[in-house]
Parts: sequence; C-alpha cells; structure tokens
Amino acid sequence: MKNIYGLLLALGLGVAGGLFNWAYLRSEARNMEMTSFIALAKDVDRGHRLEERDLVPIPIPNGSVGNLKNFGVFWSDRGSVIAGEPMSRYREAGSLLLREDMKTPPPELNLGPGEALISLPIDTRTFTPSLVVPGDQISFLVPSAPAGVRSIVASDPAAKDPQPAAPPEPFTTIGPFTVVSMGNRLGSTSVMKAAKIPQLQENVIGIKARVDENHKIQDALVTKLLAVLGSTNYRPLAVQLEPQRARRK
Repeated sequence: MKNIYGLLLALGLGVAGGLFNWAYLRSEARNMEMTSFIALAKDVDRGHRLEERDLVPIPIPNGSVGNLKNFGVFWSDRGSVIAGEPMSRYREAGSLLLREDMKTPPPELNLGPGEALISLPIDTRTFTPSLVVPGDQISFLVPSAPAGVRSIVASDPAAKDPQPAAPPEPFTTIGPFTVVSMGNRLGSTSVMKAAKIPQLQENVIGIKARVDENHKIQDALVTKLLAVLGSTNYRPLAVQLEPQRARRK
C-alpha cells in the first residue's frame, strides 16, 4: 500500500515539474519573440527629413518592451516616419527614435534683413486672436483726427448762410500689415498645442516694419499708426482681418 502512495506521489511531482517546465519554456519563448523599433543609423540635425537610409531596426524581446511601445516608433511604421514631419531636435546615431522627435516644432520668428518686429496692443473684446495666423494680412481701425473748427464751405460766395462741410468718418483704416506674432504664438494654434507651449499675451500683436541700418523705421504706415497710438495713450486697437489668399493650417 505504501508503494502505491509513493508511486502516486512521484507521479504527481513529475506532472507538477512538467507543468512548471512548460510554463517556464513558454515564458522564455515569449521573451524571445521580438518587436523591432526604429533607431537612427547616423547623427541627424533638427529640421532633417528622415530617409530610409537614416533608419535601422532594433529588435527588443517582447518581455522587455514595457512602456517603450508608448513613446517609441515601431519599425513597421517607418513609412509614415519618412513621409512625416522633420526632426524637431538633434539626435545622435544609435538613439531610439521617439514620437517626441517627430512632433511639429514651434516656428521661429520670421524676420528678414531690414525688418523689425513692432508690437501693438489690440482690443480682444471685439476680435478673436485665434483667427489670425502669422503671415496673415490685417488692418487697424483707429479714431479719426478731431475735426476742430469745421471748415466752412460756401456754395455761393454771396450766400448769407454758408453750409458746413460734411462731418468726418468716425474711423480711419490704416494698413494692411503682415502679422508676425500673436503674443508668443508664431504659428497656428494647433502647432502650439502639439508643442505643449501655453499661449500668452494674445492681446499683443506683432507686425513687420522696414528699418534702415540705424534701426529707424522707414515704413510710413507704421509711423502713422504709432503716432495714433501715442495720441491715445496706447489704447488697444480694433483689428480688421483682410481676405487671405490661402489659409494656413
């Protein structure tokens, strides 16, 4: 009878050991299954558009992937990487390509030689800043100059009751100007969101002005606009968005 119990015990231990071995081998097999991610074959600069030759696959055991799948780029997705956005930062050869590397970088201040940025306060109570994308054309509506003493125009020199001149328009349009910035925003709102940069001071608009080698403004419209601002103690300006040839996204 004892021999039967011993035999059953040995058989049970053998089955348990087989199950443990099977589980271990299955775990190891799972770990040996690979998932390939993209790495860089060479150093790449910011703004570089990736090509097939810039990329190499890096196989990683599935059991070691962990959170890498959340921020790495799969080798199987290399087609979208090549057709996608340029690099947003410098990366060294051998580095894993991250999704963060392919985000659209925020644009930089776009001023050419002989150009300066002039910042002006705008009235956001009557205008939505998010409607404007730097590069758009705008004009400003400013109060007309005080009429002072109205000029008298006589329809007949012999008339006893000369007729007053027509009253001036309440507003004058000055422009158009090219927008360079909306607060700290130098591109579209979607680019700012993608770069996780908060939008600040959108009640201040930046326009381009031509300047000479001594940085003196050479743009008559800008000079006129600044004179109006000075006369109103820099009261926020009303904005008129001009028709755009093409809307940028």
